[in-house]
Amino acid sequence: MLLFGSPLALSFTVSGTLMLALVFTGFVLFCWRITRSAAATVVATLLVFFNGGLGFLYALDGVGKDPSRFLEIFTGFYKTPTNQPDLNLRWVNVICDMMIPQRTLLCGWMALLPALYLLATAMETGAAGTFAALGVWAGAMPMIHTHSFLGLGLVSAGAMVSRTVRAPREERLRTLGRFALYGGIAVLLALPQLLTWAVPQTLKGGAMHFLFNWVNNRGDGRLIDGYVWFWVKNVGLVWLLMAPAALFDDRALRRRLPGGAEGARDTRALRRAIGLGALCVYAVAELIVFQPNVYDNNKLFYVAFLAMLPAVGLYLVNLWQRLAGVHGRCLLAAMFLLVSTLSGGLSIGREVVSNYQLFSADEVQAAAWVEGNLPADAVFLTGDEHNNAIAALTGRDIVCGTGSYLYFHGLDYSRQAFDEQMMLESPADCAALFESYGVTHVFLSSHERRAYAADEAWFEANAEKVFAAGSVAIYALSPED
Repeated sequence: MLLFGSPLALSFTVSGTLMLALVFTGFVLFCWRITRSAAATVVATLLVFFNGGLGFLYALDGVGKDPSRFLEIFTGFYKTPTNQPDLNLRWVNVICDMMIPQRTLLCGWMALLPALYLLATAMETGAAGTFAALGVWAGAMPMIHTHSFLGLGLVSAGAMVSRTVRAPREERLRTLGRFALYGGIAVLLALPQLLTWAVPQTLKGGAMHFLFNWVNNRGDGRLIDGYVWFWVKNVGLVWLLMAPAALFDDRALRRRLPGGAEGARDTRALRRAIGLGALCVYAVAELIVFQPNVYDNNKLFYVAFLAMLPAVGLYLVNLWQRLAGVHGRCLLAAMFLLVSTLSGGLSIGREVVSNYQLFSADEVQAAAWVEGNLPADAVFLTGDEHNNAIAALTGRDIVCGTGSYLYFHGLDYSRQAFDEQMMLESPADCAALFESYGVTHVFLSSHERRAYAADEAWFEANAEKVFAAGSVAIYALSPED
């Protein structure tokens, strides 16, 4: 849309909204395929997208004595109940911290959920054509989102084992053949992508290594929180229900629902196959780190989470049915949903009301001047802040931005970051560096002055100040034409 002339904001809004809608719809359809229950689909959808665990207990602690602590949830930095690293609350809300800010993951889930739906359909029907279509679909996923591709592969491997073991002896070879068709097509299409991108990045510098219990490991084998408490406080009571949800027999429930027991066996078999696949994802993500940033293993855990929640929703519907006639079951259900969604709901509420200033008025004015007066190939010396006005608002090249962009994909910016600091703080000694990087302009704002001991006096004396507004100054290192 941007290349065809749409404004930047509209391009982001339309594409992002469409992808979010497709993910929501994809999960609902996948959940229905696994459960055939409208109630289970509603419950699972709430638990997935309002996820957050028990972080609200920490966030609301002390609110009675100091009500301002409640306001901090909506105004503070890293104060939401789902994302407080200092409290080891790391299971972030999928809408606030994954789908909206991480558009690559959003694209990945947009491809993952149809793949899971196709997997369930292929297992239910046994149609070779569906397995082949799934292979083609999965084979394109690495260039969209590698973690989603790996998660799908692990779910599929577990499902294959489950279906093969439970199939009648005379059907086992046929079942393996269908999965081999799917896997063969997927690997054939995906391997060039993996060998070009994912594998070199994963193996570079020992990024892939064994580590037990994800971010709860201090790195020396000791855990920050007890194993069970870590997962319960992060994922919530839902975590305790995943194993029984994968194993329970829903035939009695089916008989109490409209339509009787028809399809109960197939639904149970699908649920157990997907459950074993989700367990494979969970186990691998708990034991192996695939990238320099350990935290990014959450992109695998969330695949297991998405795959398991339909079964959890059905299990909760079963409990609801079993409690028929018990006084207080409505209160129990309401309390469970409140405890399971409050942290996520508060985090989403915070995103609705929060109001961050990304760029100052001076920076916006400077960016407009740059766009109107400097060539597209101008190279700027600036700071390395994440929200860099020159990089984000003008598209001009900068010497070095934040290392957080691609460091965790195997690109080390330490040399450029050091050179940037030297040019800002000791420009008189850096003529060769200025020439090597092709620097044409220097951008000084409150960030550069705060983060560096910038020698602004040297730039005032040896460069031409071509723009000044409030806290922002732009210097040209050679006279302007």
